Amino acid sequence: MLKNLVKYDFKWVFKNLIIFIGLGLILSIIGRLLDLIDNSLVFKIITGICEGAAISMLLSAVINALIRTWVRTISNVYGDAGYLTNTLPVKRISHYDSKIITLSISLVVSIIATLIGLLIMYYNENTIDAIKNMFSILESSVNGSVALLIVLGVILIILQFMFIGLCGLNGIVYGYAYNDKKLSKSLVLGVGSYFCFNIVTILVFLFLGIFDDGIKNMFFNANEKVEYTSMIVLLIAGALLYCVYITVLYVLSKKKLDKGINID
Repeated sequence: MLKNLVKYDFKWVFKNLIIFIGLGLILSIIGRLLDLIDNSLVFKIITGICEGAAISMLLSAVINALIRTWVRTISNVYGDAGYLTNTLPVKRISHYDSKIITLSISLVVSIIATLIGLLIMYYNENTIDAIKNMFSILESSVNGSVALLIVLGVILIILQFMFIGLCGLNGIVYGYAYNDKKLSKSLVLGVGSYFCFNIVTILVFLFLGIFDDGIKNMFFNANEKVEYTSMIVLLIAGALLYCVYITVLYVLSKKKLDKGINID
């Protein structure tokens, strides 16, 4: 049954995302092709417009993956449709699991599409060199090191947006347990949990700085170069923290849902 729930939720969420993604990738390709035309001010302006519009469309897909999942949760579980949804022979947590799976798939597809669009528009032989120059990388296997940074960075971005999505879903679960001002309370709870967890992240990073001078310099010495190993430590620590936060938010939401829901 969970498979069917995911299918309907994903179809509802993704029908708008595919428009943003499609337009974003098309504009990315057009922008790259026009950029091949040299010595033309008009085409340079058009290229800039296409690239700006492409980035806007692709980022809109990522943002809409979050918003539409939240809206789907409210309308499908707590709105008028909830009277039917909650009478189905399905565990209450299964509806929540479906929203999380839908959110995960939508975010991964949207973020990867955004990265593909950026590569189409801006990748050239100088791209890797520009990334290398951001760090004090001295290893002989520089290319592999940069690849690891990119992979960890992408994973961290996906986990960060998943964390934001779970903050919103958790806020909805607790906010809609009240009898009035449900939406505003959901917003306050979601934003509040987001900032509280991020304060914990900063404290953890500061604690790591006690044992790693590279991390400490990133916080307190802007003139120092970013050390490769310190960046790897921060990326891994950040990814692990987001996994912990996501797990905590899921467990809290599950416990709340097990107590019942309050339909409008």
